[in-house]
Amino acid sequence: MAIEMREPSLPWTNTNTTAASALDEASTQTLLDGPTPRSNEMREDLRLFAGRNAQVFLDVYDAGRAGWKGHRCWAGFFFPQVWFLYRKLYGMAAFSIFWPIAWAFVHVPSSWNTGIALVPALLGSSGRMLYVTKAKKIIAQIRKGTFSEEDAKESIEAAGGVSIAGAVLGLLLLIGFIGLAVIARLAKH
Repeated sequence: MAIEMREPSLPWTNTNTTAASALDEASTQTLLDGPTPRSNEMREDLRLFAGRNAQVFLDVYDAGRAGWKGHRCWAGFFFPQVWFLYRKLYGMAAFSIFWPIAWAFVHVPSSWNTGIALVPALLGSSGRMLYVTKAKKIIAQIRKGTFSEEDAKESIEAAGGVSIAGAVLGLLLLIGFIGLAVIARLAKH
């Protein structure tokens, strides 16, 4: 019985087609050929998930499939907490609220304050892309866990959409933070 000794191949030296490169080739071919039934299904699911202004998020989805991630969300840039809460991105909203508060307790040079304050705004400017990414994950979980198409569509629609109460809460928080900043500024004088 002879044992064949082979030199181990490293991922970057492997000349065989790997699953990742096959996926890249398939994705590239899909973009060249146009939408597939699965991408059309995802577009419809995203339309259900996004609710209002769904076309904006479908444009972000299409641009992301083409490799371009340049969509900016100006509402998210100027009012990140409000926009994140409106679109039910609660983790991002919490981060954008607590990030500046946490840094207020750390003594840093005053020249850092602008950079610290810009982090939530920059995160908010990527809000559409973050929303589409979250939507795709939630849609995949729903599709994996439901058996009927009708149940899946109902669950996708219920999971997405907007939260008016969240937007109001975000606006009240923003007004409160601005009020506290004004009071703190006046107290120094």
